[in-house]
Amino acid sequence: MGSLIEIQAKLKAPKNQYNKFGKYNFRSCEDIFEAVKPLLGDSLLTLSDDIVEVGGRVYVKATAIFADEGFHTQTTAYAREPAERKGMDASQITGTASSYARKTALGGLFLIDDTKDVDTMDNREPKVEPKRRSVAPPKVSPTGDVAPDSINKITEAQRKTLITLMEEKGLLKAEQKAFFDYVIGAVECSSVRANHFIRNFETLFEGWSATVKLLVEDTPTEETTSTEEDTPERAEFANLKVAGFATWVFKNKGRIALFAPEVQAEIQDKWARLYPGNPFPTQPERTQEGEQPEMDT
Repeated sequence: MGSLIEIQAKLKAPKNQYNKFGKYNFRSCEDIFEAVKPLLGDSLLTLSDDIVEVGGRVYVKATAIFADEGFHTQTTAYAREPAERKGMDASQITGTASSYARKTALGGLFLIDDTKDVDTMDNREPKVEPKRRSVAPPKVSPTGDVAPDSINKITEAQRKTLITLMEEKGLLKAEQKAFFDYVIGAVECSSVRANHFIRNFETLFEGWSATVKLLVEDTPTEETTSTEEDTPERAEFANLKVAGFATWVFKNKGRIALFAPEVQAEIQDKWARLYPGNPFPTQPERTQEGEQPEMDT
């Protein structure tokens, strides 16, 4: 399971494709494959399609399965085939439904943020309208995300809504920050991303809590038992629970190697207690630019 956590934390699938008709950036299924393959290592990722009928309508059911050393998990997604679509034959209609369902399944498995997709674009003939001033496409950062100066930042109302939703789940401050980091990633949170977060909160929370083995109602607050003299380094991780501790370790692997040997030993012992069977991450992680907005009110 450790490798899935690490993949979710590291995976970046840039939106390198641009749809001139719809005027939006998007990522394709192949873009996700290209981004995730270097991170898989010895883990196995498989995708499969099934055709199912629900209420007299035909759907493509895509299943994404991740397996690693005895651990496996899967997600499914559906896409309905329209009866017809102008400019496409039957095989193309099924293909676009399959592509969209697979991409949605991969997004749920690796916690990739949602975005407009070429498979859902309107293929009808555009209406003839009076000419207007041309609008340049939004600026895109090297990681494929819309640059901060071309989007609206998360609003205070959205921030308070997210905090309320997480508090209703019983999340402490550190856990709220960890959940926010996993969903948004190392980019500035926009109003669009925040809306997606709020609309899909239950699904995102279930996937995240299952991944880090966080049992909201049953996990007791961890008490610090160390009798060692407190240090600034110990203060950072001593009271972190399951989710917060994992996020802290992945973000500070480079720094941990510079800590005193006894502090490193404490960190590794805590990792072994919280995540039995998962090796302690030792490879230094490249520092990513950008900071997450604080979730504190």
